[in-house]
Amino acid sequence: MIPAQAGSDASGDVFAQEWRPRVLAVTNMYPTVNRPAYGTFVRVLVDALRCIGVPVDVLFVDGRDAVTNYARGIYRLRSMLTGGPYDVIHAHYGLTAIVTRFQHRLPVVVSYCGSDVMGHVEWRDGEAVLQSPLRPRALATIASHVVEPLVDAIIVKSEQMRGQL
Repeated sequence: MIPAQAGSDASGDVFAQEWRPRVLAVTNMYPTVNRPAYGTFVRVLVDALRCIGVPVDVLFVDGRDAVTNYARGIYRLRSMLTGGPYDVIHAHYGLTAIVTRFQHRLPVVVSYCGSDVMGHVEWRDGEAVLQSPLRPRALATIASHVVEPLVDAIIVKSEQMRGQL
């Protein structure tokens, strides 16, 4: 349950006002003009929170276009934190969680999405095979495991994922 805060209306009457955290969502999955279906589940979550009155800003770190966008994301994160009064950061995917740990003022919640914890699968001759740890996508999985103890809370999609962390 979200705690209530006291407030007052124009007449000065005191009333209970529901507190709503100000959220900065940091994600590397979000719909764009070129990829309208990519990360739609993050967009749906953001829209749902906004519909119930939770203020949410989104920092989209497009790592698919360039890995250097993660470094740029650190700078953009710090700029947004200077200009916006947030209560919590919600990172989607382990790589963006690393970006969020370049600040220490706000708590960070990470939603792991699957491959960032379990690894990426390649299909060879009809069989699923985990990628080598030396492949870039596998390095993202390693990074997710490294950042996990540095965040304040995690969200996983299955008990199997929780067991991998």
